[in-house]
Amino acid sequence: VLNIGLPILGGGIGAGAVPMSKIVHGITGQDIKQIMSIFVPAVVLGNVFSIIAAALLYRLGQRYPKLSGNGRLMDDQTLVQEEPKIDFSAGSLVIGAAVACGFYAFGKIVNQFAPDIHNLGWMVLAVAVCNITGIVPGYILSACYSWFKFVAKAFVGVVLLAIGVVFTDLGEIAMSITPQYVFLCATVVFGAVIGAGFVGRLVGFHFIESAITAGLCMTDMGGTGDVAVLSACKRMQLMPF
Repeated sequence: VLNIGLPILGGGIGAGAVPMSKIVHGITGQDIKQIMSIFVPAVVLGNVFSIIAAALLYRLGQRYPKLSGNGRLMDDQTLVQEEPKIDFSAGSLVIGAAVACGFYAFGKIVNQFAPDIHNLGWMVLAVAVCNITGIVPGYILSACYSWFKFVAKAFVGVVLLAIGVVFTDLGEIAMSITPQYVFLCATVVFGAVIGAGFVGRLVGFHFIESAITAGLCMTDMGGTGDVAVLSACKRMQLMPF
């Protein structure tokens, strides 16, 4: 549970395996590098199985449309999700980039005063508050959405290449590959898919979208893993979730 399950469910390396290894080091006195050598292979294999599972869920949605929202998270026909107008003009993209950088800077600043919560957590919270209260003008929302679509279209390929070449330590994987180890990593990912999918159905989400956002985006390798997972299931619009 500690060496395989928790690292995979921890949400990646920087916000998962690293702080968890520090906690284990503080309790046991074990060397952090030794702990990381145990955690990292589980995270990497969990990321691989998460990408495979995302592709399989995409196929499942094509075969059983009732399980899929085709990128729509909530199973409520009364909710009308209107896509903001996309404008790839220079002015719109500059506004979107400026707002994104501004919220990121806000998260970094608040994190200096409240370091227990990650700066991305503060950023997401600030964005959610601004969106819920409706204080952001429509043209800025449109610019932010255009910036998101531009980044997703222009840089996803580069990020996926970086995941494969830079962030995937094939040596660590090779040393850890035993039938039992691979089976346990696959089981953790499978359990996250089933658990998140069925609980999502209970609270009004589509099974596949819930399994992806709450399941696979938890068992992958953090932000870079999210990109790979959402690309594999062709649901990049779920990145905010």
